[in-house]
Amino acid sequence: MKMIKVIFFIIIITLFMTSKGVSQIDSTDYKNPKVAVTFAALCPSAGQIYNEKWLKAALLMGIDGYWIYKSFHYQDLHLEDPNKQYYEDSRNKYIWYSVSGYIYGIVDAFVDAHLSGFPKGDIVFYGDKKNYNLFLTIRF
Repeated sequence: MKMIKVIFFIIIITLFMTSKGVSQIDSTDYKNPKVAVTFAALCPSAGQIYNEKWLKAALLMGIDGYWIYKSFHYQDLHLEDPNKQYYEDSRNKYIWYSVSGYIYGIVDAFVDAHLSGFPKGDIVFYGDKKNYNLFLTIRF
């Protein structure tokens, strides 16, 4: 048990000593929210690309593309057999999914652009001699 405490203490001290704190705001990293919203409205996930959120852009494009594909698929099935209500309901469901994904992409691009000017810190320690606070930020 004492060994675990020593290892934990060494890890905490190492993190404290290697901490850079909060990075300064770089004015070149600031993204214009109007441009991000315009890009996102013109093409899904283009706002995320403008904000340099590559993983988010790929996921949003893939999910939105899948929902659009499924809505066309169920539309074709509905045209072949108009008596089945299931095809029409499924088509409408996927259309609503794709519309909500489109709106989510616009809102997300707007929020990411607004938050682009905030400092991005890795690990921040602060406190007095009795209390220490540790914040860990994980960026994707």
